[in-house]
Amino acid sequence: MGVTANYTAEAFGGLLLTDLTYSWTDDFYTQEDNDPVSLVESYGKTNLSIAYDRGNYKIAAFVNNIEDNTNWVSRTTSTLITYGQQSKGRTYGVELLVNF
Repeated sequence: MGVTANYTAEAFGGLLLTDLTYSWTDDFYTQEDNDPVSLVESYGKTNLSIAYDRGNYKIAAFVNNIEDNTNWVSRTTSTLITYGQQSKGRTYGVELLVNF
């Protein structure tokens, strides 16, 4: 489940674009037998981006997973081991797009 808010405004001869997204994932199991080891607990994540778009140019700054939450996205057991994969923590960056 998620919610997104967008806002666009004219500024400096171009468009200022903002995007704020929140998503929620409830508890779930990654194995069909609902082994407690495979339980992935619920989590929420917030992403934010701000961009300036003018003609053929667009520059954007973003932050994903503002809360810097890391959580298991999969957990599995086999006969001898338990293994899983964690989500990324906070990531951020800048993008520059040029159309020609």
